[in-house]
Amino acid sequence: MSRFTHQGSQSYDARIQKLIPGYALLQQLTTAKLRSLLPSAANLLIVGVGTGSETLTFAKANTSWTFTAVDISADMLDLARQNFAKANLENRINIHHGELSTVPTDQTYDVAICFFVLHFLPNDGSKEALLFAIQQRLKPSCFLFIADLMQPLSSLERRAQAIMSQQLGLSDEQAQQMLERLNSDFYPLSDLELEHLARETRFSQPIQYFQALGFHSHMLKHLT
Repeated sequence: MSRFTHQGSQSYDARIQKLIPGYALLQQLTTAKLRSLLPSAANLLIVGVGTGSETLTFAKANTSWTFTAVDISADMLDLARQNFAKANLENRINIHHGELSTVPTDQTYDVAICFFVLHFLPNDGSKEALLFAIQQRLKPSCFLFIADLMQPLSSLERRAQAIMSQQLGLSDEQAQQMLERLNSDFYPLSDLELEHLARETRFSQPIQYFQALGFHSHMLKHLT
């Protein structure tokens, strides 16, 4: 997708702050969850690391945590490398370019985080394939954190998202384009569909811990 390459990758961090209400709060809440769950030394798998914004927040929370950061966009990973270098984190973060399925399974992780990835995958088995790939690399009884656009709970929700994005800095034209993309570029799940997907991929019933209009975040436990 062009939004994750070239100029799209360069503008991603500024753009996502306007598209996802409470984006910074989501990072803070997830960090608090991670600190409550993980041991002092833990290995985290970041699926769809993007520019590394979320990983930087997590890395600051505990200097003993290490990370494997995966993304299919070389342009986004180039920015992530630069951001990690500025923060002197290169020795704590292993960067992997490609699909998660190409990451070796001989190492398992204490937690996995996959933000704003599943909603781009069509309902043709791609979502299941990704969750299975995560499950294979996650230690038993450990957690996966996901955040995605979900199906709207009412007819007003998408319109409210556009208005909120305007309040966060989008122009009228950009907000209208966002509405069109929400209907054409995403494959959101309902709560029931997410529960079914979790069961099919050997995860527990999702526990929601964040919602900002159509964007929800859940915890799923790897079932043995």
